[in-house]
Amino acid sequence: MGADRNETTATRLGFAAQLKTYRLAGRFAEHAGEVAAEPVAFLAAQLAVLPSDHDWAGRIGRRHR
Repeated sequence: MGADRNETTATRLGFAAQLKTYRLAGRFAEHAGEVAAEPVAFLAAQLAVLPSDHDWAGRIGRRHR
């Protein structure tokens, strides 16, 4: 059960980061390098997940764009 929760939370991290990027830049990020590390770390801390847990290039990461 813990792995599923962490995976879901990591997905939320990517989604939240994409929403913030869209809000600030008016577009979605194509890859992780377009999103500043500090806001991602802040969001990750709020979600209790590591910033590296989200797979930006994976299927879910692409789906959030």
